[in-house]
Amino acid sequence: MQRDEAYRALRESQHELLEKNLELARLINVDGLTGLNNRRYFEEFAEIQWKNAIREKLWISILMIDVDNFKQYNDTYGHLAGDQVLIGLGLAIKRCARRPTDLAGRFGGEEFIVILPGSSADGAATIGEEMCQRARHLNIPPAASSARRQVTISVGVASIVPQRGDSLHVLINTADDALYEAKRAGKNRVVARTMITTADSVPPDPLPSDSSEDAS
Repeated sequence: MQRDEAYRALRESQHELLEKNLELARLINVDGLTGLNNRRYFEEFAEIQWKNAIREKLWISILMIDVDNFKQYNDTYGHLAGDQVLIGLGLAIKRCARRPTDLAGRFGGEEFIVILPGSSADGAATIGEEMCQRARHLNIPPAASSARRQVTISVGVASIVPQRGDSLHVLINTADDALYEAKRAGKNRVVARTMITTADSVPPDPLPSDSSEDAS
């Protein structure tokens, strides 16, 4: 009986340890504010999907998303209200990335990123438009009585059927360039670009830094 009790206690301890390890792994991969995947996990996941797209000759799209005029929003209503905007937008963006292989993440500050394996520029742009629409219909309580309660986002889309020698980092940078084109064109819109594969071996460009505040 003592031996059985010891085994039972050991199994319970092992089960508790497994649950704690799983929770720790989840927390390591999740952005603490929005609940989306963090940048580190996104990059690992995107690399896997990129290699699969090359192997299977599939479309792959990246969406870069930025909150319009976010610095002014924070200056007017405070950072707690700004956090609520990011939480609401994170949920709205995640709801648009519906398929099991779609993944939404927080890229940094008020910038989000989404990968859509199997989606061409047209399909990805449609999802970007849905994200813009959801953002416009958000009702964030701290700003509900304000004339500026309608929160908007800008979205840059880049799509490619990659071949060996193409660069995921170039695709991300292209989506980032499209995002800033959307900003310059008046914000609250989607700009999509389809990349032509070069299949040349080129060193990857660095990932774009979090400079969203300068362009907001």
